[in-house]
Amino acid sequence: MNPQVSIAGRGTRLGILVVLLLSLSLNAIPLWWGLPTTGARTWAFDEIPPKNTGLDLKSRHRGRYPPLHYASLRVVYWPVRHLNRAGVLGLGVVQLRTTLQIVGRMLSVLLATLTIYLVYRIGRLLFDRPRTALLAALSAAFVVPFVFFAKTINLEAPYVFWFTLSLLFFVRIQQQHRTLDYLAFGAAMACAVGTKDQAFALYVLCPLVLVVDLYRHKRAQQESRSSLVGTLFDPRLIGGALVAAVLFALIHDLVSDWESFVRHLHIITGKASQPSRMFDHTFRGHTEMLLLAVRHLAFSMGWPLVLAAIAGVVLAVRERRNQLLSLLVFPVSYYLFFIAMILYHRVRYFLPFCIVLAFFAAHALGYLIEQSGRRGRLARVAVTAILVFTFLRPLSLNQEMLFDSRYRVEAWAEGQQSENRVVVIGTHKPRLPRGLSFRSLRKVAADGITYLRYQNADFVVVNEAEAFEGRKKVFMEALIGGDLNYQVLFRERFEPWPFLLERAGLATNLVTVNPTITVLEKVGDWDHLQTESTVIDSVRRD
Repeated sequence: MNPQVSIAGRGTRLGILVVLLLSLSLNAIPLWWGLPTTGARTWAFDEIPPKNTGLDLKSRHRGRYPPLHYASLRVVYWPVRHLNRAGVLGLGVVQLRTTLQIVGRMLSVLLATLTIYLVYRIGRLLFDRPRTALLAALSAAFVVPFVFFAKTINLEAPYVFWFTLSLLFFVRIQQQHRTLDYLAFGAAMACAVGTKDQAFALYVLCPLVLVVDLYRHKRAQQESRSSLVGTLFDPRLIGGALVAAVLFALIHDLVSDWESFVRHLHIITGKASQPSRMFDHTFRGHTEMLLLAVRHLAFSMGWPLVLAAIAGVVLAVRERRNQLLSLLVFPVSYYLFFIAMILYHRVRYFLPFCIVLAFFAAHALGYLIEQSGRRGRLARVAVTAILVFTFLRPLSLNQEMLFDSRYRVEAWAEGQQSENRVVVIGTHKPRLPRGLSFRSLRKVAADGITYLRYQNADFVVVNEAEAFEGRKKVFMEALIGGDLNYQVLFRERFEPWPFLLERAGLATNLVTVNPTITVLEKVGDWDHLQTESTVIDSVRRD
């Protein structure tokens, strides 16, 4: 064996191990964010509460999402629940719920870390140099929303894992066209869609690429009878499609529970699929939506990596790297058949884009590193700076989660000993500090000063990051403005260093992290406040 090859192999294994450990650390810290909770809901928006994984098979389609990850959660929760029922663990209700939430988040961490390994494996297939595959893995590992959802019980980490697994087989198909890879691709595709419905849009255009590439492969193998139309009936394509269809039917239990699946379709194509549209179905509307998509991508990856990805696409076109370029079919298909149809999007919708673009960013960065002489040294310094900057962005997120503003407010509230001394007012209880008396903003805003006088709390706590409209907005402006017998005592928000995640103007779940919490103090008795004042009347009438 060549000693240099052996050393290079050990270096590559060490490199991916370091990348995976780094990714694992970013994903797992802080796994305990916002736990324990006073209820099933957590600070993470729409995180799956443990009780929702206890549904029986007949009722598992009644929600907005497919059943696969719910089934996975039931599997990993079962040992904890079984041991607790047997009296081995002896956990109370809150302790059991918290333990299950930690276990559910650990499953997301595992799937997210495996996703980074899959990115590396795909990179090894696409690129000649292992170093470029490592750069692709790093680029994916530092995606900000990826790191966030890696530590929550949402569906993003699981479905991105299945999507990335399908990418691996997609690349292997183009290299060898083995039947097993077609079957595995169909299975991974079914699992991705069975985890989150919108994943279907990733694969709409994919068969076109596979059919054309298989036709070229057969022609190269001198199969004289092969034709483009005949390729459609190739057993490998049909086998992959059958595996996808059968597995999809099994995941959704279509044979014995078709009615529940139809009910699920009605939910996702009805009210659940039609929130307030952000854009009009016009040229201007689609242009504005595309510009916001670029901003969402830039927030997710950082501008340096986005620009590197664009350069990587140009470089791949120039070098005619068809296999690498074929990966673009997934984001193009997803945008055309999902985002352009619903006319709105969120930051998390672009996670599959980030996975694909990580390969193009790595291609460009690897090209820079390979330069020689003084230009090469400068290029390596630039690449290092880009990677450090990109790493600091999820690190900034983890700082905000570790020192979330609500922790300090909760610690401050513990020092207020009097009963009903501190009251939190808001729309969503899970977005507020825990363990305090909660009052619904809808009720408070409806009754105005009468409700505040009745509560007579010494301190009122609100989350200014919540979206307020109508009467609620008028009430909150009057309260924070000092017109309702309260004045701002302090505002709390942790400022990480460096602060690299400005979220203004973006549609993202990350607004739930480290919000600005405002604490207001009662300024005196209520006699000086005229209940018929213009401010109070406006709150009541709005």
